Amino acid sequence: LNYMAWSEADVGALAVRSVRMQTMALNHPIDELATRFPIGPDGPLPSDEPAGFLHWPLKKPWSVARDVYTAPMTYFREQAFARMHPLLAPWGAQIIRMSDRWARLQPRLRWSRMPAAANRRFRRLLGLTAREEQGR
Repeated sequence: LNYMAWSEADVGALAVRSVRMQTMALNHPIDELATRFPIGPDGPLPSDEPAGFLHWPLKKPWSVARDVYTAPMTYFREQAFARMHPLLAPWGAQIIRMSDRWARLQPRLRWSRMPAAANRRFRRLLGLTAREEQGR
């Protein structure tokens, strides 16, 4: 596609210009992002706003976060979960929220006594890969 576009531009059959496609979530208020990137129960909704990509460079859009616009990422995570785990799909939203709460809570717990095996079992229950298994 790159070759086709630029070779056509070289012969003058196609005009190429630069546009800003990425929107940084931290530079815009939540209500503005909700207007520009609306998500309904069945997915993305049409918008009169310019098309583009929404990027979260610092604060990640955990489904349980209130200070970040999370609707697009949460919707697409639920869709991916349903494709990867069809039997668990009816509970996908709850599992994702539970795993997000666990991920946000875990660094704050400082449970040095929590056995690694219990953490692995909990992560497997949520469909997450145990940290020890990620390197294998």
